[in-house]
Amino acid sequence: MTLKSDTLKLSPLLAQFLYLNKELNLNGIGRFRMESIPEQTDNAERSLKSEPAGSIHFQYDSSVKEDEKLVEYISEQTGKMKSLASSDLDSYLELARQFLNIGKPFLIEGVGTLSKNKSEKLDFTPGHFINERMKENSHEETDQVATTEESFTDYEEMLSPQKTHVPVSRKIVLFLAIIAGIGLAIWGGYFIYKKTNTTETQKEKEPATLLVADSSNYPEPDSSIIERNSSASTGSYYKFVIEKADSSRAFTRFRDLKNYGLDIMIETNDSVTYKLFFKLAASPADTARIRDSLNVWYSTRSKTSIEN
Repeated sequence: MTLKSDTLKLSPLLAQFLYLNKELNLNGIGRFRMESIPEQTDNAERSLKSEPAGSIHFQYDSSVKEDEKLVEYISEQTGKMKSLASSDLDSYLELARQFLNIGKPFLIEGVGTLSKNKSEKLDFTPGHFINERMKENSHEETDQVATTEESFTDYEEMLSPQKTHVPVSRKIVLFLAIIAGIGLAIWGGYFIYKKTNTTETQKEKEPATLLVADSSNYPEPDSSIIERNSSASTGSYYKFVIEKADSSRAFTRFRDLKNYGLDIMIETNDSVTYKLFFKLAASPADTARIRDSLNVWYSTRSKTSIEN
């Protein structure tokens, strides 16, 4: 919360108003009254030059409304419109209520100190009246207003959010920790990237190290088809492609069929798609029959195709 200087200047104005009118009504807080003691005839100028001979009394009354005479007096003294003077007064009194609600005493310069007691009512301790001349724009008035503003420094610090001052050494340690964290993250990402690439390369170069798929899902191979046709001495050779797959799937399937003792073969043109095929000798009339048989026994994902 930031305190405006115009709001701070109200404190001496309230004291002056109380001295001149012997009564000060603050809305939501209560009434202040000054009881004068008869003065000596030789102290005729005392009322304007020194502390008045009298005492200040306070009556708590939260139902007190805004005093039009007080607003008019503030307007005259500050040169502001009445609406602005009223707004400044409301801000000042709101500040007072905030302090009182959190259990802090609130000082009205030249009047006294207010504090909230256990019964949620306000107690008042009279203070020393500010020695101000009624002459406007005097040098003496300027000095006293400045003093009044300085007296509110503690209030402003208590209501304003406190800025945390981080030591320089701690900032340096924090900066180094952030740099180290970023470096570790980059190194970790690079390490994972290299490890992934190395694993993929090994999969391509060493198919035997790949995980073995569950061969129980595959049908029992009919090796007789392969044996009959591989022993044939007549006819041309055809590629009977039973499956096209990526490297992982292709090498796993290749090893499974090899384990059955089949003469399965594998090839690729782009290192992306691999062909699993049998190269068999057959006459053109037998290719359809062989293809259908291989399709039943070995093609689990696509139909067997024939290539020359």
